[in-house]
Amino acid sequence: MRRKIKVAAIQLDAAFAPVPQRLARAADLIATAAKDGAQLVVLPELFNTGYEFHERNYALAEAIDGETATWMMAQATQHDIHLAGSLLLRDETDIYNTALLAAPDGRTWRHDKVHIILWERAYFREGRQATIADTDLGKLGLMVCSDTLDPVLWEQYAGKVHAMVLLFSPGYTAQANLIFPDGFRITYPEFEEAVTPADKRDPGPGFDVMTQYVAWLDVPGVSAGATGVVRTRLPGLETLLRGTRLSGRASQAADVWLEMGFAMATAIGNAGENPLAQGTMMGDGVIQAEIELAGDPPPPQGQQPSFPPLSRNTFDCYVAELMLPLYREGARRR
Repeated sequence: MRRKIKVAAIQLDAAFAPVPQRLARAADLIATAAKDGAQLVVLPELFNTGYEFHERNYALAEAIDGETATWMMAQATQHDIHLAGSLLLRDETDIYNTALLAAPDGRTWRHDKVHIILWERAYFREGRQATIADTDLGKLGLMVCSDTLDPVLWEQYAGKVHAMVLLFSPGYTAQANLIFPDGFRITYPEFEEAVTPADKRDPGPGFDVMTQYVAWLDVPGVSAGATGVVRTRLPGLETLLRGTRLSGRASQAADVWLEMGFAMATAIGNAGENPLAQGTMMGDGVIQAEIELAGDPPPPQGQQPSFPPLSRNTFDCYVAELMLPLYREGARRR
């Protein structure tokens, strides 16, 4: 028997702010969603800190019983909702980008982001598997941002979930800029081309794969995204610039800003249909809609969408070699 549930997706401006301030902003939007009858509320990737490549990320990683996880469980209980959101989670000696899903009865589920890319690797390590939360609402598949680029991970959810819960901070690199202290600017695509050997260039898939994969699973999707524009440094940039046509600017690397907006990633939709609700590109906000769940997790429809995976000959891998030592050192200090 098919049934309907009311869901909400919350978008938050990605600019860094102290954790208590960001939790307070999220709490106001959660209260609005719950008042309007939402049973499932989804927050973006790294909702409790904002999106930034910065040394302080190591210190912002929390334990599973830390401030943010405790707050999420309290919010779920207070509003009688299921609440999902992503944070940097410290687990023994390692740090993960973890999606937590809290139920009103105190149960929680954890998904460590599996498919990490680019400068993310300087701040956390990858998880290992898909996570299906068997909740009172149904079986919910969890993904964090670039997880959606992994066809193997999507396959692990096929035929096993009633809906997908997606948490995003998808940087819009196509229109991002690197700004050097002397005023020189270069677009991110030009920068990537300049520092990647010609025989290793491979753009890989874009974030539009999400829509097609959710349709393939034949289930609804609830996606919460970051908004706004961030200015952030890029760790390891000096090393990356050396030996390229930008090598003369390597000495300025510590003072270079990446200025980047975010792709619009806040949406709610039933399988294979136009979105029931969509967010905006800027500011905080909440959208809500009613989604329809099948009685049993449906089988996938037709063949799995075909997208080239992020291969080991991409710019992503080129950056990865520089990020791992930075992660090890930062996590050790933490």
